[in-house]
Order: sequence, then C-alpha cells, then structure tokens
Amino acid sequence: MSYSDTEMKTLILELAETAEPQEAEALRELAQNYRALPEEKGAQYEMRPWHAIAIAIVCYLIWTPIYFLTERPPPAPRPTGQMVEQLGRFEQTPDGRFITQTFKFGPQVVTGNGVREFTYIDVPVVVYEDTTLLPKKNYEFQKLHPQNAWRFVTITTSDGTNPNKNGRRYYAVLP
Repeated sequence: MSYSDTEMKTLILELAETAEPQEAEALRELAQNYRALPEEKGAQYEMRPWHAIAIAIVCYLIWTPIYFLTERPPPAPRPTGQMVEQLGRFEQTPDGRFITQTFKFGPQVVTGNGVREFTYIDVPVVVYEDTTLLPKKNYEFQKLHPQNAWRFVTITTSDGTNPNKNGRRYYAVLP
C-alpha cells in the first residue's frame, strides 16, 4: 500500500496529536518536511528500431575489415585419392577399438524401371590419420551385405587415443 504526500502528512499530523510533546514536535517537523520518494520508473533507455539498425551497421563495419584483413590458418590437408570421405562419430567397442560407418563406400544404388537395386562392389579402401596412411593392422572394413545401407570400419589410432578427442582427422580413401 502506498500513500501520496498529502496522505502521509495527514497521517503524521494525526499521530502528532496523540503523541508526547517532544515526539509531537518531531512529528510536526517531519510532516512539514515530508516528501515521498519518486516512484521508480522502468528502464530509462528505450530501444528504437533505428538503434538496432545503427548497431548492426557499426558491428558490420568493424567486423568486415577485421575478418578479411586478418590471416586465417590454411585448411587442413586431406589425403588424395579417387574418393575421400572423412570419418566421424566413433563409438568404442569392448576390445578398445573404435567403430564408425562410411556412406560413400557402401552398396551402390542402381535404379532401373523404378526399382531400387544395390550393387555390392568390394573396393580396396584404406584409412588415413590426417595425411598419414594407417597400417592395415590398425583398421578393418566389414564385408558388404544386403542388411547394411553403409559400410562399417573399425580402427585403432596410431597412439591408441580416442579419435573423437585426439584432434586428428580420419579419412576412408579409395586410392
């Protein structure tokens, strides 16, 4: 409940009538000098549409030269081959190796007369860790068969670390 200045002065003067003389004098002085604090208003700043546009323009004018004038690192090198696919989303197997799937090296879809048919061509695919060829003992591709729409590959990294966290990229490559 809030009171206006005049209501508060009236209340204080009513209290002064029933108070002891010293307290009454203090209450009368309080009533004479009483002024309620102004009500708090909302935010003093109101965002206008042109403010947002001005902020966007300033940000763009600052960002653009910084982006184009700063030197960026070159893209990570990729191994070369007829077909290259980066591998990802490795899951650890119970024996400590990691498994993922390839999509480019799965069965090839052939459509004829509106019927989808799969051809299973087993191509010699190798695995690279960044641009270094992994030894054959560090990876294994599963055989292609009709139940899989993709081909699984199981790998062990060169140093035995988790390929999701070691910062290196892994590629399946058709040489």
